[in-house]
Amino acid sequence: MTQQEMLDRMPQFALGTLPPDEAMAIARSLKEDAVLMEELVFALQLREAVKAWEVEPPRLAPLPLEVPISDSLLRGADLLRSALRTAGSSLRLAGRMI
Repeated sequence: MTQQEMLDRMPQFALGTLPPDEAMAIARSLKEDAVLMEELVFALQLREAVKAWEVEPPRLAPLPLEVPISDSLLRGADLLRSALRTAGSSLRLAGRMI
């Protein structure tokens, strides 16, 4: 692998997305070549700068749903509840008589 190919692959090396054999070749070359080492440092700094600009969207808790209920609707619901109790009592009484 030429030095230019290594320089081109340095951002991928910094991310850890290179195949193992290419990564090992670059790692060996880094020990001997100061230019490659500088490029690696630049790629890592670039990666950190990009991460700093990435912003996660805020996580918003769902707001409780509050629906205004009119008084007439509440009275109607109370009347319906009362009617159902009366019907249930009537059915129980009829069941006892049968």
